[in-house]
Amino acid sequence: MFGDIINELFGVMLISQFWLEGKCYDYKIPNKNILIECDGKHWHSSPEAIENDKIKNEIAQRNGYVLYRFAINEVKEVKLVIEKNKELLREIMEIEKLQKKYDE
Repeated sequence: MFGDIINELFGVMLISQFWLEGKCYDYKIPNKNILIECDGKHWHSSPEAIENDKIKNEIAQRNGYVLYRFAINEVKEVKLVIEKNKELLREIMEIEKLQKKYDE
């Protein structure tokens, strides 16, 4: 769902089920050290799942990745926020591209 939202709005195909040190992360942004986890209560609320999430956080950090975690309800809210502010977000992305070009 999250990957579909990002692809639909920004044309970016996230890598789904990205493996790192034996742990599977929901998404990775191509060409970036950014991982995304969408945490549903069912899968992330047990003591074992909480401990597993801590381990995944440590693995990501140790390997130089930034890990973003979203609750499932936040994913739905993100879609609404992005859709409402799509033009602003595109402008910000364009400014970042120009700044990057200028810095090179």
